[in-house]
Amino acid sequence: MRKLSKEAAGNLHVDLELSRDFLISFSRFEYALKEKLYVHKGDAVKPLKVNYSKFGADIRDRFKEKMTGDPTLKKAVEYFCSEPPKEQIWDGEKPRWSEQETGVEATSDNMIQLIYRVRNNLFHGGKGWLHPEGNNERDKLLMEYALEILEAMLDCDEALKHEFSSYQ
Repeated sequence: MRKLSKEAAGNLHVDLELSRDFLISFSRFEYALKEKLYVHKGDAVKPLKVNYSKFGADIRDRFKEKMTGDPTLKKAVEYFCSEPPKEQIWDGEKPRWSEQETGVEATSDNMIQLIYRVRNNLFHGGKGWLHPEGNNERDKLLMEYALEILEAMLDCDEALKHEFSSYQ
């Protein structure tokens, strides 16, 4: 590990391997979505943005069916619905964590949006470091369950799964 990474990771209070696995997996998932043209399109040249909602809608029925037959996946989804990841906001004076509405519907559309929030929280440095309001066990569960859900989503779309796994 590079010196800079060691310094950054020195205060990290979540499993480094889990954090790495989550970020690498999500990154490759996002790459596969772009390759399969799950992007916001238009006539004008503009920055490329993944269309998570379109993908979630396209796999909605297969994901629901998969969740019905997989107790591990169901547990992960139920956790996300009842304990959605917080969102970091600006409160007018400083960054803080905003509680999110519980009881989110257990759809693939919602799950991908919540997993994207986990990614943002970790990637942008808001999660994993101990803060007074921090809960590292929760952060760990969110990453573990997010990986479980991402894997199930890939299983719902063979072409996407192939793109995820192929290296050019």
